[in-house]
Amino acid sequence: MYSGQLTNVKPTFDYSAPAAADDLKLRQGWYCEDLLSGIYLAFYLFITEGGPVRRFCEACGQPIKSKRALYCNATCRSNARHERSRRKVRGQGSAAISTEQPRL
Repeated sequence: MYSGQLTNVKPTFDYSAPAAADDLKLRQGWYCEDLLSGIYLAFYLFITEGGPVRRFCEACGQPIKSKRALYCNATCRSNARHERSRRKVRGQGSAAISTEQPRL
């Protein structure tokens, strides 16, 4: 029925730059060439997913139907928490190094 309207919609994959080799995170998304294709994609997702997509998971980018949830599941929530703590530790470590006096 609407498949002709979705011909300008293409799946995309993006990845975040890893700090270590095992930190590679792929994210799925959609690329719409025009506004009408984006509207049809939203309609298609609404019909197939059974409700409106209100936001996207901050960890993996998957659509979430909840208005309040930041993450799609407990795994993403845990991964985001660990990533925040790693960034905090890295930030403190680099601050300590940058305040040292240079040796002459």
